[in-house]
Amino acid sequence: KTGQLPKKHTEVLGKHMLDTIIFDIVRTSKGKPYVKMSKKVATAVQGMYDFLYKKVYTNPIAKAEETKVPAMLKLLFRHYLYNPKTIPDYKKSMGEKELLQLTVDFIAQMSDLFATDKFREVFIPQEWHK
Repeated sequence: KTGQLPKKHTEVLGKHMLDTIIFDIVRTSKGKPYVKMSKKVATAVQGMYDFLYKKVYTNPIAKAEETKVPAMLKLLFRHYLYNPKTIPDYKKSMGEKELLQLTVDFIAQMSDLFATDKFREVFIPQEWHK
């Protein structure tokens, strides 16, 4: 959750962190023979990485949840493969290989939140969402 992130780093990176980082790299590197971030943004990015590494990537609670991910992705993959009309770029004229690739690409581009929302939407009865 955004409110749990270190304020000193979110104040630098803002709500749209990736945009901030990209614009900073462009601004800092323009006209130079190298590509890099400003010291201020680089420090904030490193601080966010350190925080996430400690609180998310190596957190025992989060690590225990990782075992659920492959099963969830397999179920989503099977659902979309057999229900391709629910994939935005689906075309009726697609062959088997194209459909398979479309499904793989669709699953691959999902964020964690999007994947869990879709899983809930597809597999969990609506009444249980409450």
